[in-house]
Amino acid sequence: MGAMLKTMISAASLSMPFLIVAQTDPLSLKHGVYVEKHEQCKGAPNAAIRVWDGVGFSGAHSSRCTSRVLRRDKNRFRVSTSCSALGDGSPSGSGIDGADPILLERLSSTAFVMLRDRQAPRSFRWCSANDVD
Repeated sequence: MGAMLKTMISAASLSMPFLIVAQTDPLSLKHGVYVEKHEQCKGAPNAAIRVWDGVGFSGAHSSRCTSRVLRRDKNRFRVSTSCSALGDGSPSGSGIDGADPILLERLSSTAFVMLRDRQAPRSFRWCSANDVD
């Protein structure tokens, strides 16, 4: 998990300067790694990790993601994310990851709740680069 997470962070940092210029961050979240609230930052399983680079949410098995705000009501956002590559860099078959839009409730610049149809809400918190392996 550690090597994959470091690769995800490195890839996000390399692409961020170009992507931030192209698009503003409507969610106003701090860039970096978010881990589900009940997990430790170090050693969190891949399924409990989301990376926000200011342009898109990605996970362990996705890259080059773009998240688009479809609708906003105060601190609640309907977000759709598409990714052009899987975590290993190979093209995504459909070009889309997360075709079902999610509802994201922004609690602060470092915390949010993700709600997906027919799933329990998932709370995430930001972890500093020193806290993840």
